[in-house]
Amino acid sequence: MTDIAPLDDGSELCVACGICCDGILFSSVTVTDPSEAERVRALRIPVHVVDERHFFDQPCSALGDKGCSIYTERPLLCHAYRCLLLKQVDAGTMPLADAVRTVEEARRREVEIRALMNLDVATDGTPLVQLYRQFLLDNADQPDCRESPESRELIKRFEHHQVELAKNFEPAMITV
Repeated sequence: MTDIAPLDDGSELCVACGICCDGILFSSVTVTDPSEAERVRALRIPVHVVDERHFFDQPCSALGDKGCSIYTERPLLCHAYRCLLLKQVDAGTMPLADAVRTVEEARRREVEIRALMNLDVATDGTPLVQLYRQFLLDNADQPDCRESPESRELIKRFEHHQVELAKNFEPAMITV
């Protein structure tokens, strides 16, 4: 029987987190190298092509209940990506336990925002930013839709969530 080496803190954080894979930060990942696109397909991740842009959707099809099912063979783009939280853990400026709490807070905010939109937490894997945009569009014809206390609370919490995601995970992330 061979011993499996324990994960370093950064890898442990990635496996426990998955926020870069589940649609919270990104709605898709662009694959710029054609050979990497083939390798991603070989990992059973559907790669789409639109106007010569190769990409795979988020949430990633390799993301399961217990994290990335192909972590050791994950696409090169995934391997190379380092969110701000991971950079802090790797640099030793943030303990792993604090980073995990930050992830848990982001997930809690996501659940609360979905509840404010009267959506199931799972909602078929559609990223929150897409659901939020659709919610605003669907309610645009309602008189004073953005002025009700519920709408103001939703907007306030969503904007706060976006700021926290940019501060802790990805400053260049797409915002509404």
